[in-house]
Amino acid sequence: MKNYLRLNASQLAYIMPASLYTFWLSCVGWLNHYWTFIYLERELVPLLYILFFLAHAAGITIFALWLDLDPPLAKKKKAWLISALLAAFLTVLIAYSPGGWLVLTCLLCGVVSGFIIALLLLFIYQNIAVEKRGLTIGSGSALGVALHFIAYTLLFPQQEGGILYGKTLFAALIMLLLGLCVLYLPFIRDQFWHVKDRMDAAADAVSVKPVLIPILLFILMGFFLSYGIQDLAATSFWMGGEDYLVYTRLFLVIGFIGGGMFCDLRGKHMVLNSSFSLLAMGLISMVFNYKGLYAFIGFSCVQMASAVFEVAILLLFLDLARFYEKQVLVCSLGLVLPSVLKQAGIISADILAKTYSNMHIFVVSLLAIIIVFPLISILFEKMRDVAIISIRQQKVLAELASSLDNDMGMDIPENSGNLTPNPSKRANHELTPAESQASTEESAANWAGLAENFARKYSFTPRETQVLELTLHGLSVLEMAQSLNLSEPTVKQYIRQMLRKTETKNRRELLSMMIKEQSQNPHS
Repeated sequence: MKNYLRLNASQLAYIMPASLYTFWLSCVGWLNHYWTFIYLERELVPLLYILFFLAHAAGITIFALWLDLDPPLAKKKKAWLISALLAAFLTVLIAYSPGGWLVLTCLLCGVVSGFIIALLLLFIYQNIAVEKRGLTIGSGSALGVALHFIAYTLLFPQQEGGILYGKTLFAALIMLLLGLCVLYLPFIRDQFWHVKDRMDAAADAVSVKPVLIPILLFILMGFFLSYGIQDLAATSFWMGGEDYLVYTRLFLVIGFIGGGMFCDLRGKHMVLNSSFSLLAMGLISMVFNYKGLYAFIGFSCVQMASAVFEVAILLLFLDLARFYEKQVLVCSLGLVLPSVLKQAGIISADILAKTYSNMHIFVVSLLAIIIVFPLISILFEKMRDVAIISIRQQKVLAELASSLDNDMGMDIPENSGNLTPNPSKRANHELTPAESQASTEESAANWAGLAENFARKYSFTPRETQVLELTLHGLSVLEMAQSLNLSEPTVKQYIRQMLRKTETKNRRELLSMMIKEQSQNPHS
């Protein structure tokens, strides 16, 4: 645990700009609210707030795609600084843009600031260890929320006159600091901007089943529909105003840090389930009493659920990115989709509230939670199926099957547990692409059956069987943990249990034993 909590240089380099980004985004969101109230009609306040976040999501997506199509762009530090300067200028301009100019300024500010965020996503994807991403992302977001709460809620809660102009200038200063932090990010890889180098692995990966993205979208829509209903209910009538509603933001801090750590240590599956449980607890708490302590506890649970959920979703998309050619774009979807669908959930809740009674929207919120719960299990089951085998790994399986069928020898590196056929005993002929594909599919099926037979003989649990299959695929402990959404210690525990049941000393001996038994009983 001490090693896990010890932050390295790359983590600290991400946390600082990430916290400033969260701080700036919270500031601009609040400033849009008050300047719209001053320059435009009160009814337009929520609309402009939503439009700003949609424009920001569009900006992140555009620049993420640009980085994928033109990787050397990430090396051009002048572009980073220009983006930050322009975003800071537009932040100040918000205070001096009456009428329709305010709308245009907010939209441009949201789009331009997306470039720096796309760079941050590229940095965390390529330079932060997978087993520490949750802690890193959660810490950055939590620190930003805490800074905003202290500065804008506790120290300077006033929203009128010179205070409002001062807060606008302060937000612009934060963006400038963010630009400087990103400018000096210590990228570990000297050639980090060559995203195409990382895409070689993605080109070899198995295509992700199309069903994954729709399942993720349904999960996101279900969560944020329920969130939107509870957010609207809390701000409209359950809590009767914002006097102490702002203090529920403290639970965002807890949610970001706790959610990130649990994603690393216990897996994203459990964290997503926990976020929906918190959402249900919040709904039940608020139903007991429209105002007072129950309502406060209820919406605090909702805030915590939102933070936990957003961290887990971003980490999921960071995991999925390795299966796509446009990796930065996929990473950005982990930030963009929650932002867009959160606003969509709030709009949907507003429409429902105008059409149906409170009881009806309560039922809709509860149904959204109930329906999505099984989808989470389906999602992770599908991810387990597709996150394992790449073309490179399938070739290893084909060679293994060929060597076994022809009674060839096999060298097994003890340090990695990967299987590598002995080059001196390989077949001399080359396979055509069609033959290679057929061999790949057949060998994958053969080895899956071999693992099941061996696991049945030694009474392996379903999870131990999965770990055995991944070992056959040549995956390391870390890769197994990622594909199964478990922690490394948990995977190591399953390996120890398998070694104990088979009375073997290590994975090399375990695999040798399995291959030997298969050779002696080829029809088993």
